Amino acid sequence: MTQEELLELVPIPKDQIFRMEGELEPEVAASRYEAQLRNHFRIEGAESPRFDVIALGLGDDGHTASIFPHTKAVHEFERLW
Repeated sequence: MTQEELLELVPIPKDQIFRMEGELEPEVAASRYEAQLRNHFRIEGAESPRFDVIALGLGDDGHTASIFPHTKAVHEFERLW
């Protein structure tokens, strides 16, 4: 939907669009996305890329990019996800 309703309507080069594959298992999708970002931006360690726009989807449970308390994600500082 984002591709059809937004990205096809604005002049953004395809190599500057980074899609997380939400149809995959979360760990697999996150690892592939992180590898794509690290390779494209030549990121090492705890560096983070900078984006002009980030479009976030809405999960089945109503959460968007949520990090829940009492999970290991709260203490993650090396991975990009």
